[in-house]
Amino acid sequence: MQTLSTIIAIVAGGIWFYMERSTKPQIRIEQAATQRHVSGIKDTWLVAIDVRVTNIGKVKVELSGGKMVLSQINPLPGIGLIETALRDLVLEPGESD
Repeated sequence: MQTLSTIIAIVAGGIWFYMERSTKPQIRIEQAATQRHVSGIKDTWLVAIDVRVTNIGKVKVELSGGKMVLSQINPLPGIGLIETALRDLVLEPGESD
C-alpha cells in the first residue's frame, strides 16, 4: 500500500511540475508617445514613440521583425504618416529591450 501511495505521489508531483513549467512565451509591451510643437514652424510637431518589450515568461522569446505605423486620426483618420521596420529580438526570461 505504501508503494502505491509513493507512486501516486511521484506521478502527481510530476504532473504539477509539468503544469507549472510555463512553456508558452509571455511578453509585456509598453508604449509611450509624446508630442511637442516645433516653435517657429506652423503645423509642425515632433512626435516621439518609445516601445519597450519585456519577457515576463519562463522561456526564451524570439520575436520576428514587424512594422510600426504612425497614423493621423484627427481630422482625417487613416492617413499613414510614418512606417518603421522593427528588428528581430531574442529575449531571455526577465530581459527587456
